[in-house]
Amino acid sequence: MGIHSRRKGWDLGRAHALVRKTMSAEQPRKIESLDVDVHLPPGLTAEQIVFLKQAAQDCPVMRSLSDDLVVHLKWIVEV
Repeated sequence: MGIHSRRKGWDLGRAHALVRKTMSAEQPRKIESLDVDVHLPPGLTAEQIVFLKQAAQDCPVMRSLSDDLVVHLKWIVEV
């Protein structure tokens, strides 16, 4: 998201994410799921938010995660 927004000249200075992990109960323990609250700064258009969501889904980190890992993204636009 940061690379794409900088290319477009968008200021995401206050953007941040809160990540909570859920571990598996069985051995060997591993991360079973991630709940991510993505906080976006105020003033973004609906088109910008859609673009950022697409960028997040197609980023190298998301593509590198195991298919077994469940990732829940919650998008929050600050006011």
